[in-house]
Amino acid sequence: MKKHSIACEFPRLASAALLILTLPGAVSLLGGTFDIPGKESPEMAWWADAQQTRDRGLKWGRVNGESIRGTTRTPLPVQAWGESTCKGNRLYLHVFQWPNYGKSTVGGLKSDVRKAFLLADKETRPLQFTRLNPADVCVQVPRLAPDQVDSVVVLDCDPGMVTDTWRLLQPAFAEDSLRVFDGALEGKNVRFGAGKTRDAFVYGWSNRADGIAWKLRLDKPASIEITATYDAEVASVGNTFAVTIGTNYLKGSVQQGTFQSARLGQAKLGPGQYELWVVPLEIRKGELMRLRSVELKPVMQTAATVPKPASAPAIDVTALDRDRILKAAVAALQLEPITITKFRASLSQGGPNDFYSNGDYWWPNPNTTNGLPYVQRDGQSNPENFAAHRHCVMQLRDAVAALGAAYLLTSEDRYAAKAATLLQVFFVDPATRMNPSLQNAQAIPGVSPGRGIGIIDTLHLAEVPLAVRAMENSKAFHPAVLAGVKQWFRDYTAWMTTSKNGSDEANAGNNHAVAFWLQVACFSRLTGDDSQLAECRRRFKEVFVARQMTNDGSFPAELRRTKPYGYSIFQLDNMATLCQVASVVEDDLWKFQLPDGRGIARAMAFLHPYLADKSKWPYKPDVQAWAGWPARQPGLLFAGVALREPKYLELWKKLPADPTDPEIRRNIAITQPVLWLDRHSKPDA
Repeated sequence: MKKHSIACEFPRLASAALLILTLPGAVSLLGGTFDIPGKESPEMAWWADAQQTRDRGLKWGRVNGESIRGTTRTPLPVQAWGESTCKGNRLYLHVFQWPNYGKSTVGGLKSDVRKAFLLADKETRPLQFTRLNPADVCVQVPRLAPDQVDSVVVLDCDPGMVTDTWRLLQPAFAEDSLRVFDGALEGKNVRFGAGKTRDAFVYGWSNRADGIAWKLRLDKPASIEITATYDAEVASVGNTFAVTIGTNYLKGSVQQGTFQSARLGQAKLGPGQYELWVVPLEIRKGELMRLRSVELKPVMQTAATVPKPASAPAIDVTALDRDRILKAAVAALQLEPITITKFRASLSQGGPNDFYSNGDYWWPNPNTTNGLPYVQRDGQSNPENFAAHRHCVMQLRDAVAALGAAYLLTSEDRYAAKAATLLQVFFVDPATRMNPSLQNAQAIPGVSPGRGIGIIDTLHLAEVPLAVRAMENSKAFHPAVLAGVKQWFRDYTAWMTTSKNGSDEANAGNNHAVAFWLQVACFSRLTGDDSQLAECRRRFKEVFVARQMTNDGSFPAELRRTKPYGYSIFQLDNMATLCQVASVVEDDLWKFQLPDGRGIARAMAFLHPYLADKSKWPYKPDVQAWAGWPARQPGLLFAGVALREPKYLELWKKLPADPTDPEIRRNIAITQPVLWLDRHSKPDA
């Protein structure tokens, strides 16, 4: 049996996650056994400049190395959740997409299972499992994954492994990718590439009789959107092909480029076995294309038929908040202009107009004389970090939101005039304005001058555009100020959506991405950028609900933190606020749900009991600010109105409107909910 080394087969992987994700598939593809070199091995010397990557991979190997060493190719068909390896009668399930609703289905396993357990569990406590049918087994797993990249579930089976070759499609997952190397080629000319990322395709497809097929199963009806990913040279442009499955026949036309993505249409399928074929229709010249994969995505649905009360419950936020609004607005009238240029950060690499902050949970290193590099204490905010620019942003938001709400209530121009002055100084005047970028946000002394994660520091600016819209028709709100503010938000949105820091934050796998796109939505409503608003709605449906939310409505990435209660509230508030600001009549995010029922309604239903009675919270308490939660969370108000749920509104009215704990205030983006319910903030019909 051939032996492989990680360092030899996969030189210079970009990250520990990529390393970990690659190993199980490599065993399935290459067979043989794999050795994981020790930390001091010469083979690993090239990783000396990537200690974090190396250590993360080695840490995973210490816990899960058994699932790679001495294993062979899996007898199972490809699984939607990840890969598998085998050693005798033992299967190792490498779960990359953890089923946070507590059940993992293993498709194609006909052998009886004797025991199931997590490889990370030193006590090998048994997991419950049931046989769904002669070919599939369901294993009950914890809702939280033991490893964020690759959690390994072990199945000990009866001797003589028996499996089914038909691959089970599982629509509960956001997407199922049919890689060409998992398919069967038909014909004389078409053949597989070398298998590296750049060559992971089929080529030589010059004969109309050639094709590729995958054997698939469904255990329940499903509507699936089908997309083909391929490379094509100029000579292949204009060639046509078809994807067939059951009675569905979808056509595509080849375009030039690498990793081209052709969305072909939807296929409606009932339970049963299918062969999905990709076949040429017309090859004008050259080869048809170089197919890489076929992606199958469950069709999203809306919850238009969910029964609701005939009318929305009544709530007069203007009357409830009138006194607190006017009190805050009168105080704002007395403020001096606010500008970050008054506060210089000694460690910032930017200029006086550039925003600067430190990562919340980073502290001076106790083991070095100068405290560098800072070290992390997750969930514990360092009160000595530079926060003056954050305070400026929050102070401006508090003042402008209060002034906008007061103008909305009274139509008194003095409120709009003061707001215009504050906005002119903060956003427009070259000498005092904050530059429209966050290149130096959440810096870590000795580690990073600024990170994408810092873009969350401007979440408090999300309320400013709504206040501006409330006052923009006042004669005291000068048109030049309005134009300057709009241009600032236009420029900032452009930086957010094109910079590396912005890309990092936009694609984060947790609350940071939601907060990012909520900001984009609020800023784009002010600037009239409909294309960005459409992208916000797409992200909500295809990413935040489909990938971050579990079947019970919780968000596992937030539950894993040291402050799971506060992070869950923060995430839900921002999800609900995104529904509030980005929904339009033809694409109402409040009504959206996946085929399995996941959507904002389910998320609200999950957290509401714990907002009403924190003592029932089934997870560990937060390490910080536990006593301060919940406050008057805006998500309760917005969902109570949109989903017509009186109990959400009643709870919202009972909770404190103006928390004093700085940690709580920092994590609530909305201070004047009347701005968000008023006609000025409603999506255009």
